[in-house]
Amino acid sequence: MAVSHGSSFVYNTFSNYVNHVRTHIVENPLLSFLFVAATPLVAVIINALQQLLIPKRPSEPPTVFHWLPFIGSSLAYGNDPLNFLFGCQEKYGDVFTFILLGRRVTVALGPRGNNFILGGKSTVFNAEDVYSKLTTPVFGKDVVYDVPNEIFMEQKKFIKAGLSTDNLRAYVGMIEDEITEFLNHDSNFTTFQRNDTKEWGSFDVTKVLQEITILTASRTLQGKEVRASLDKTFAEYYNDLDGGFTPIHLMFPNLPLPSYWKRDAAHKKMSKFYVDIIKKRRAGNSDHEQDMIATLMEQKYRNGSPLSDKEIAHIMIAVLMAGQHTSSATGSWTLLHVAANPEIG
Repeated sequence: MAVSHGSSFVYNTFSNYVNHVRTHIVENPLLSFLFVAATPLVAVIINALQQLLIPKRPSEPPTVFHWLPFIGSSLAYGNDPLNFLFGCQEKYGDVFTFILLGRRVTVALGPRGNNFILGGKSTVFNAEDVYSKLTTPVFGKDVVYDVPNEIFMEQKKFIKAGLSTDNLRAYVGMIEDEITEFLNHDSNFTTFQRNDTKEWGSFDVTKVLQEITILTASRTLQGKEVRASLDKTFAEYYNDLDGGFTPIHLMFPNLPLPSYWKRDAAHKKMSKFYVDIIKKRRAGNSDHEQDMIATLMEQKYRNGSPLSDKEIAHIMIAVLMAGQHTSSATGSWTLLHVAANPEIG
């Protein structure tokens, strides 16, 4: 393995330091204490020298300078991701790399960077390696990033089949009914319910849009049985699954912590919930609309094999979880802009 002059210097410096201390540490307890106390500082110094002295490859993006080895820029990124990324963009350009708990994370910003990432082909990007450890415990096995990309592409086509023009047109009335029902009964809208034109009401936009998104999605995409089951228990399952979508779950997929246990238990219960619905339908229960479950039950892979009950259940969980955040965030953004520009109404 070829070693640059900079890395040789750093390696030799650390080796000499360790060998020197090793010869004296047994003889002097004070030196032993000083060695333990000084080692973190030495590691920081060596980490800094490594970044400053080792030549950078012209083909690689610049790496954000960091003092702490392994930890890297984790603290700055975790405290304020947006300001961290924009600050790095100003200093290093649209493409740069930073260290996140030992991992090298390369960021591509700006219009060209977004096009590069979002339009990238599977031959260039391997999303499965990045996201599978985060999504598979939540969505389940054999779907999305737990399968090869070509299978995932087929599954995306199955979902697209459930988003036909006729279905989307039918959903408009359902969404209107759900929102009207919500406004007429939710405690956040007592002013609206009293029809008091002299008083202004207020509500938490993000929280309300999250609730509305769940209600409308369950009424349309998820199906009659799911909508009928939207009680406190279902909400707890959803929240426990959603608790598995955090940075710590991405970095460390299987820690022995309560949030992980709740995530796994919620997935088992949610998976069984959908499988039971599918089995009842296969047994002849036809009291349902043409929802996403019905569409998926009709689909087949290119090799002719149909989707299994568990695959359908796990895709339904993915549809529920994956669409929730983007839809509620987009709705919140839109509503806030409308509120800031009353002339729109």
